[in-house]
Amino acid sequence: MEKNNEKSNNRKDAVKSGFKRIKTPLIASASVAVVGLLIIPPILSATSAGENFFASALNINAPNVFDSSPLPSSVVIVPQTTTAAPTIKPPSTPVASPLYKILQAGDKDSSVVQLQERLMVLNFMDSDEPSQSYSSATETAIKRFQNVHHMVETGIADEVTQSVLFSESAKQYSLSRGYKGNDILLLQKQLTDLGYYSEKQNGYFGAATEYALKEFQEINSLTPSGIADSITLDLIYSPFAKTHPDFVPTPSPTPQPTPTPTKSPKPTETPKPTKTPQPTSTPRPTSTPRPTSTPSPTPTKTINPTDTPKPTDPPQYTANVSSLIKFAEKQLGKPYVWGAEGPSSFDCSGLVYYCLKNIGVDTRRLNASGFSQVESWTKVVGMDNLERGDLIFFYDPGTSRIGHVGIWYGNNKYLHASSTAGEVIISTCGSWADRNFAWGRRIF
Repeated sequence: MEKNNEKSNNRKDAVKSGFKRIKTPLIASASVAVVGLLIIPPILSATSAGENFFASALNINAPNVFDSSPLPSSVVIVPQTTTAAPTIKPPSTPVASPLYKILQAGDKDSSVVQLQERLMVLNFMDSDEPSQSYSSATETAIKRFQNVHHMVETGIADEVTQSVLFSESAKQYSLSRGYKGNDILLLQKQLTDLGYYSEKQNGYFGAATEYALKEFQEINSLTPSGIADSITLDLIYSPFAKTHPDFVPTPSPTPQPTPTPTKSPKPTETPKPTKTPQPTSTPRPTSTPRPTSTPSPTPTKTINPTDTPKPTDPPQYTANVSSLIKFAEKQLGKPYVWGAEGPSSFDCSGLVYYCLKNIGVDTRRLNASGFSQVESWTKVVGMDNLERGDLIFFYDPGTSRIGHVGIWYGNNKYLHASSTAGEVIISTCGSWADRNFAWGRRIF
């Protein structure tokens, strides 16, 4: 009996010890089964079939880690460290461009000053002291700018025009095929005078003008682009431009409208007093005492020939200072027009050219920069050393390029065709003139 009880106890102890040995593995297996059957499926469905679950948790740009298909060799797992942050970060400065006040002919506003200065720097407008008046010259300069930038030529400085004008992408003034206008006509005249152009001067930049320009550029050691940029234009209007090798200049420039004053010699009809020979009736011998009275009338009538000095008026415009000033004064009040050289309108260099030619100074049609380089005229350094009749030159604002020319009038004044005033005027030198003065040239 006792033996049976002992065997029973031994079996119970063996069962207990066996259960203890398998309890831990059973619990672990059960846990895995619970996780696999009850927890993972909901998670997979909540994360779009489990795709990129761990990638989204770790912020890693990886392909579907649950996809059993092999990864392409080109796939590279790269942390998202370059694109996420910048897209969320707000801009520190406003992106919108500043609004510009719309300006047009007739307006007077302080913002016109900056507008004109910018046009001058880009060579779309002759340099001069800026003003608050939106002159006709400002309007045509805006049209010129719009033309070069393929805009509608309204002449109105609207927001779009000004946003381009004041941007770094704004182009310098240049001329190329397809353009037309007074500046093209002037270019054709210059190319004709230099022997490169022989076609009709019509103000249109066509194939003939382009060909002539390329020839000029090639002979003058420039890139033959066929585009009249600032470098090409400055050389064309300078005293250093080379003429075409086959060109034979003709003395045609000398005939100027000045010969018209020669009509004044018509007063030479004064010889009509030749009727005075009628006193030949004096031969009357009987009245010999009367000849005493005849001397008085005849000499008095001969005094009339003192009017004959009027025929000396035609050569009144000789090449000297007084003639230059006198002739230039007659142009006061005439309108400013880009590229014009008289007789009814002028630009700054056109006025100087017209005045010099009409008093007998032989010169080509140059621009302000070109006139400043004529070495045969004495260079005058310092405004205090200028004398009446000297040419005075000014820089473009903020540059080293000569952009304006006038005639020194004396007493701190100069006579010039003003782009901002819109006419030929006499100006007093102020801060602008002092700041932009370059040098002078003494012709006489």
